[in-house]
Amino acid sequence: MNSNPLSQYFRHPKLHVQLPSCGKFYPANAIDLIENNEYPVLPLTRQDELAFMTGSSQVNGSSIVSVIQSCVPNIKNVWKMPAIDLDKLLVAIKIASHGTQLKITATCTACKHEDQSTVNLQEVLDQIVSPDYSQPLHIDDLKIYFRPPSYKQLNDNNLINLDDESVLAVLEDDNIDNQVKAEKVAELLEKVKSIATRVLSQNIEYVKTPEVKVDNREHIFEWLANCDQSIYMQIQEFIIKNKEQTEVKPAEITCSSCATQYQQAYNLNIPNNT
Repeated sequence: MNSNPLSQYFRHPKLHVQLPSCGKFYPANAIDLIENNEYPVLPLTRQDELAFMTGSSQVNGSSIVSVIQSCVPNIKNVWKMPAIDLDKLLVAIKIASHGTQLKITATCTACKHEDQSTVNLQEVLDQIVSPDYSQPLHIDDLKIYFRPPSYKQLNDNNLINLDDESVLAVLEDDNIDNQVKAEKVAELLEKVKSIATRVLSQNIEYVKTPEVKVDNREHIFEWLANCDQSIYMQIQEFIIKNKEQTEVKPAEITCSSCATQYQQAYNLNIPNNT
């Protein structure tokens, strides 16, 4: 087979990035590990950008999967990727594709004035760290050990929010009979609660009691569904704090009109630099 004479003009890595997971928590065959944890990142192709233009792929997460597997070829199965690697990889892909400066539009929370601002993505990249998953949460005589959820689990969690919106839509629809409305709302809420507890359980590696180590997924799920609310909330808060360490923080903005200081979130999922 003849090699393509244009292959020397194919895209090449623009930077290397250290994964917050350090390559841990990936199942077999989901990543080609690099010993020094420096993974090459390629810029977006035109096909990658087109993937983001398909509305359904943005909702179900398939566009993210396609782009990361294209731009970070060492990751073979993005659905199985630890979610703690997600934001850092999206920032790195933006840098590889458009450079370190990201222009954003910010709306003042006080006077609604719009400002154009610039975020230094290299600084954002350097701020993302990995939680210490070796440290358990102690609750009474339990030791609860955690692991990051996969990107698939994170995506499922985002779909729960869509169900929340469906509940609100039913409540606000005056054309739906009250009895039907009550039944539909109860059904949706039960589904949301079940999925939320399932996702929470998937953040737990195992639980140690004074007598036994429990790593059975169904046993952990059943415990979360039946434990005291205070225990459930402590676990949820612990997971949220871990998650925040690997997420991109909102930009700090000072309004040019009224000098109000506020935070502005920005979207890493959009492939262009605006």
